[in-house]
Amino acid sequence: NIFFDRQELDLGEIPVGVKVKESLKVINHGRGFAWGDVNKPDLPGLNLPDEFDSSNFHFDIEIDTFEVEPATYQGDIVIILKEVGYTC
Repeated sequence: NIFFDRQELDLGEIPVGVKVKESLKVINHGRGFAWGDVNKPDLPGLNLPDEFDSSNFHFDIEIDTFEVEPATYQGDIVIILKEVGYTC
């Protein structure tokens, strides 16, 4: 099984013009290596890798609010694992 150390990431209030970097720890309780595509939510300023690779052990998330209008934003990041029958 592949999952992240946190199922939810609350960034609170981020001022306009600030960059925030977060990293989720990838946990693999199964055997072998997992890879896949990242289904990115349509959120302004969100920068995610295009692909997932469990050998990295971390999944990096960056938010740059330089050109983001103040508002409340939320979304889901979905990892579509290749050759495996589930998402994380």
